[in-house]
Amino acid sequence: MLIDFAQNSLTGAQPGITTLTDLTTDTGDTLVAMVIYDVGNDAPVLSTDFGTWVELTEFQRLDQSPRFHVFLIQSALAGTADVSATFGANREFPGIIVFQLRDVGDFIDGVVPAYNNPGSGDDVVTTGPYTVTDSPNYVLAFACDLSGSGTPPPNGTTSVFTSEGTAWQFGAGTDNARIVDYTAPTDGAIEATWNSGFGSHTYLAILLAFGLGEPPPAGNVSGRALLLGVGG
Repeated sequence: MLIDFAQNSLTGAQPGITTLTDLTTDTGDTLVAMVIYDVGNDAPVLSTDFGTWVELTEFQRLDQSPRFHVFLIQSALAGTADVSATFGANREFPGIIVFQLRDVGDFIDGVVPAYNNPGSGDDVVTTGPYTVTDSPNYVLAFACDLSGSGTPPPNGTTSVFTSEGTAWQFGAGTDNARIVDYTAPTDGAIEATWNSGFGSHTYLAILLAFGLGEPPPAGNVSGRALLLGVGG
């Protein structure tokens, strides 16, 4: 389940980015890091205070901007630290968010990050469907308004997910992203959705699912190091 998250977002060209606050982990906690920036082909290098990160997916729009990476430490070391991402060259508008999960099992699968330009309305920003086949699952989802409205997309009107907070200002003064989660008790299709009040904004949305069995020993980065495929 989601225990805490740490995040940061910046404007201008930056050589890297560090979360604004520390995380304090117990042995065996699971960490998920998401990093975004405009353009560039290099994968960010993450700090290793909590263990070794495995990259789950790297995604970019067809116009090459922005580029989005997702990393996992399935079973973290105990400690207190921030998390930083270093780039191979200065990158514009970087963002980082790190989720601290506890009492979840292996990462199972997810929905490839989707860029939506859905227009306004209820439940129009979506991850697309995910089918739970090994319930129960803990499901974490995240959506960001990349058009920089300073308005985090509201949780979907018909969504079964719970809002867990907002993040990523990118200089707007207020947040542009919302975190939601859900414990799926049975097998079947689920979908994270958010509302949009804007007619032409672009949104990033992603969903990740975890089992609810026993996690592997601390320091273990195996499990299903997937795979969500590379978008384009």
